[in-house]
Amino acid sequence: MVLNIKNYNCYFILSSFLIIFEFILIKKGHWVGDFFEHSAVVNELSKNLFHPNNPIISSEIAHAFFSPYSFVTGFFSKVSGFNSIDSLAYFAFFNLIFFLYSLYVFSKSIFPKKYNLIASLALIFIMFFWGKSPFVWSGFYHIFVLHYVLAYPSTFAVSLMLLTLGLVSKNKIKYYLVVIFCNAIVLISHPPTAVILFISICTMCFCFNDYSLKRGIIKSFILIVPSVLLSFFWPYFNIIDLFVGNKSTVDFHISSSLMYTDIFKRNWPILLAIPSFIYSKKDSNVMFLALTTVLLLLVYVAGYLFDFHGISRVISGAMLFSHLLIAYNTIYSLDELKIFNKFYLLFLISTFLISISLNFSQLGKVVLSILKEKDIEYHSKFSFLRKEVQPNDIILSDTKSSWIIPSYNGKVISSSCSNGCKHPLYWVDNYQQRRTDVNSFFKKESSDSLRFVILQEYEPDYLLINYFNVDISCSTYEYLKSLSETIYEENNLELLKLH
Repeated sequence: MVLNIKNYNCYFILSSFLIIFEFILIKKGHWVGDFFEHSAVVNELSKNLFHPNNPIISSEIAHAFFSPYSFVTGFFSKVSGFNSIDSLAYFAFFNLIFFLYSLYVFSKSIFPKKYNLIASLALIFIMFFWGKSPFVWSGFYHIFVLHYVLAYPSTFAVSLMLLTLGLVSKNKIKYYLVVIFCNAIVLISHPPTAVILFISICTMCFCFNDYSLKRGIIKSFILIVPSVLLSFFWPYFNIIDLFVGNKSTVDFHISSSLMYTDIFKRNWPILLAIPSFIYSKKDSNVMFLALTTVLLLLVYVAGYLFDFHGISRVISGAMLFSHLLIAYNTIYSLDELKIFNKFYLLFLISTFLISISLNFSQLGKVVLSILKEKDIEYHSKFSFLRKEVQPNDIILSDTKSSWIIPSYNGKVISSSCSNGCKHPLYWVDNYQQRRTDVNSFFKKESSDSLRFVILQEYEPDYLLINYFNVDISCSTYEYLKSLSETIYEENNLELLKLH
């Protein structure tokens, strides 16, 4: 009996395997990177849904992560009773289902024929077909980073972007209001994804309107401008202030500049999308994907030339669309096995195997990670804070501990994630000084008089010493004890209540 692959839902089978695999990793709860900043936001919203304070420091200054996605997650945490970390874990699983569904719907909208096979192959390429050590960053969805970023607003935003483009492709006025609303949600939730979405809408309107530049511009204007105006009404922060006159965006551009390192080594499979231009003349859908990929690459290059490195994140969109194009080329090359098509397929198989071999050790670590024991002690040991401190109490601790503390309770002075990366404290003018002061306080060679000045400056309620991260002298410890009393001591953590 011959298997009729056209009618066999291979996408459902692949998705099921991926869901099971990622569910195991989500269940382990080993979170890194931006997760704890998003968790702090959800924690604050779960306590003050409509009038939240800053989730990191003791202030009423807004935070850029107060997005519609975070609002819904915070509401879920509030009504369910789950803490912010567990709530984000549940939404990580939701985002996985949402992403797989959106990719399938988008593929069905763009490729009326054989969309099941194209979506299935595209999913394989998205997960595995990369250069050496692809970026482990939000906005990327390869197998090496997926379980870390599933809980992020960026994953939700990309999924919503794919659904929105599916509606735009229908080219019907009745969907305009829904598209405008979804555009605004994406813009507020994750601006870099909104850049990809808006460029995609422009190219889609051009390609789906008989390549009329005038009609494409008018339709793009109708779909994009109202959504931008709608985002101005978001009550939690001013979308304009996020991009203009915000000193803390310096860190955002500095960290994003990493996406201009080893770019060819990490993303060379994008070159295999080039043959799609052969088919693009016959198919407006393929022309849309090809033109969008090219424009995103041009924007990416412009970000480097003009030192606007934050825009570098559009490379994730270029890779996503190129994976779809490569999948399209592969399926249609199988239909017509001409000499060029045979050569392309042979070359594709070879390069795919090379890609796997380049990341084989990293892939092995990801696969074997499902067998590892659950390791959450590095953050769960802070859970005692929920009983010992109040939500707005200020806790002075080292920057790495301060990255986790707001997810459990209390506010901090400044923070940085476990690998030392610096995240911007949006709209906080003295954020650089805060970092310097926190680092100075816990330096072994710092004087006690300097520590006293820092205590006077920020007036913390508690001092949390994480002996895994800091090494203080006996004399310094005695000095700090003279200003406080120990109320908790366990797991190499000591919480001191300052007089």
